[in-house]
Amino acid sequence: MDLEARAKELGIDVQEGVTQDELKKLIADKENEQDDSKDVEYWRAEAKKFSSELKKAIAKRDALKSDKQTLAGKIKELEDSMVGMTDKKQLDDLRTELEELKEFKNTIDKKKEKEKLDKLDEVERIKLEKDKKVNEIQQMMDDLKASFNTEKEQTKTELEKARDRIAKLRKSTLDVDIMEAAGKNKAWSPKQIVKLVRDDFTYDDGLDKYSYIKRDAKGKVLDELTVDEYVSEFLKLEENENLVRSDANTASFNSDKATSTTTSSTTTSKYNPKDPDIIEKASDNSMSPERYIKTLEARDKAMARRKKTNN
Repeated sequence: MDLEARAKELGIDVQEGVTQDELKKLIADKENEQDDSKDVEYWRAEAKKFSSELKKAIAKRDALKSDKQTLAGKIKELEDSMVGMTDKKQLDDLRTELEELKEFKNTIDKKKEKEKLDKLDEVERIKLEKDKKVNEIQQMMDDLKASFNTEKEQTKTELEKARDRIAKLRKSTLDVDIMEAAGKNKAWSPKQIVKLVRDDFTYDDGLDKYSYIKRDAKGKVLDELTVDEYVSEFLKLEENENLVRSDANTASFNSDKATSTTTSSTTTSKYNPKDPDIIEKASDNSMSPERYIKTLEARDKAMARRKKTNN
């Protein structure tokens, strides 16, 4: 296509005597004006698209705010527990100072931005606005992600603490149940029975209770006993008769039984009834040293049996 035809197509009024170079320049200027017009429309469309994305991000932020309210109680408890660890007034002062610095920075940034915008043409101004929207959206998403991750970690920590407290409470409840069962079965020292059998029980999350699982040599479940049933069965074993009071003849049990086992304890047991530590602990449990040694031997047998079962 020759230059005059192209000029007419672009709506250029060609004057007589215009040179080829001048005509080329007129055509080039006109084409650039059309490109600029297209750029303006393009960046206006881009700005509109990013404005829509910003609205979506704001809606997502509002949804997250709603979720944050459900965590407010837990976060408050966590802050209260940290009062002794951090100077709250100093922290508040630092936060205030940070906000003031942010406000000052925003003022300077807006001033610089205005000065820059005053020097730009329309296309560059739209491009700058578009880049600003993109940065705002990205910053908002980054802040939301950081906030979500922080709250997630705080919630995880709180849940772990809660699980630990629940586990300790369950163990304490188990100890009380064992002591009650030992008391009903007339054990000399219910606390001693707790130490002997506590680790024999397994907690069932589904049933929310502890029980003793009987298994055969291959690990197959044979029976399941409650705390009361297992403690009663444990104290009825011949090897543990020394752990139980005798209603029939308490005096005989305390004298004859102890006498008949004294020699056995001193000759075959690894525990010495004259050991000061044994004497002191026996006294703490309201027992004679010989009887306390029997409880230690029963504990050793229970631990050996438990180890064998686990293997």
